[in-house]
Amino acid sequence: MEWRIGQDDSGLEIKEYIRRNISLSQRQLRRLKQEQNGILVNGKRENVRYVLHAGDCLNLPLDEVPEKALSPVPVPMPVEVLYEDRAVLVVNKPAGMPTHPSLHHYDDTLANALAYRAGQSGLPFVFHPITRLDSNTSGVLLTAKTQFFASRLSVFLQSERLSKCYLALACGQNDAPAGKPHLLESFLTRTGESIIRRRIARPGEPGADYALTAWTSLATKNTPEGPLTLLMAFPVTGRTHQLRVHFAAIGLPLLGDTLYGQASDLIGRQALHAYSLQFPHPEDERPMRVIAPPAPDFKAVLDLYFPDVPLPEPTLPSEGFLYDAIPDSSDQSAP
Repeated sequence: MEWRIGQDDSGLEIKEYIRRNISLSQRQLRRLKQEQNGILVNGKRENVRYVLHAGDCLNLPLDEVPEKALSPVPVPMPVEVLYEDRAVLVVNKPAGMPTHPSLHHYDDTLANALAYRAGQSGLPFVFHPITRLDSNTSGVLLTAKTQFFASRLSVFLQSERLSKCYLALACGQNDAPAGKPHLLESFLTRTGESIIRRRIARPGEPGADYALTAWTSLATKNTPEGPLTLLMAFPVTGRTHQLRVHFAAIGLPLLGDTLYGQASDLIGRQALHAYSLQFPHPEDERPMRVIAPPAPDFKAVLDLYFPDVPLPEPTLPSEGFLYDAIPDSSDQSAP
């Protein structure tokens, strides 16, 4: 990878430039020092004490070669690419596709599809998912091309600089007018011995994690299955099943969610779609926003009951929130 030195960084030693602008780990920096062509300036090998000048071209070989044992099996499966450059790949994950290999899912995941795609172009591949989605949740998913970019994006994720927006279809309706922003705040924990189900927990309960969701109702329509509400949700934290548990707890279980609600003839999964993702680009921190068109099964319900409802800009409201009371279900099984 190359960096062109600007006037503001002229006079810095390489090690100081790396510290300020590239955020390498000590292990990565150690490897660069040891490699024959680990640190090049204008094509010539230099050490970390070299003083940079405006116009210099600094080259660091940060692209990685995957270990065969860690590489997912390449499998030809279609996947919609929403955005790609040398640092990131953003896709619209289809419903029913796990994000990464696990028990019973060795060759039907997004990782397998992307490994095949990279192989067709003759490129090395290691799967670096930055955001993750449940198998039956569709939508935008961010991956990094290398460990370096993955590390940068992980820092942004941990500091809550990645903003996610979901579309959801919920059974029931809320009394507040459409467009009014709400906040759902609780603690979540596992239900009994289950490794899957989650429930609302008391503050301070062992194993409980804080969870915060901002959301707004876009419209409610009557259907043969009862009132159906189209929601836009912004999970401020990223807990397992956070949106599904939060909405079920206030009487708005997601359509088709058999874990926290019930099955539906309208859609064969929980009606949840990751609609938009905003994040700083890992190279220069320029703001990025990628939108994923709703999956076909989700769109079919929209076309049937919400054809006249436009999807607003996926922007988190800044004020005017209503706080929704969540019942304490710490002594009950998940809804």
